[in-house]
Amino acid sequence: MAVTVRVPPPWRKHLDDRREVDVAGATVAELLANLAAEFPSLRERIYDGDGRLMSAVAVFVNQDSIGRLAGLETPLADGDRVTILMAIAGG
Repeated sequence: MAVTVRVPPPWRKHLDDRREVDVAGATVAELLANLAAEFPSLRERIYDGDGRLMSAVAVFVNQDSIGRLAGLETPLADGDRVTILMAIAGG
């Protein structure tokens, strides 16, 4: 099953300057694990020291936040688009 993953501009250097890649995964958790395995330099940007999704990372499936869906267990289907965004704080 192919799911297209789009990453934020600062992460593109880890994907050979591509804005999106196709990654396999039946759930968001599996997809993120596969993405980190395929592009190891992304692991520290996706996961915290305890292996949990970083709090500054937002994940969307077909424009819906996984927080409104089933979280990391959100199922994925062939052709879905997953977008990863980084929260930015400032003032």
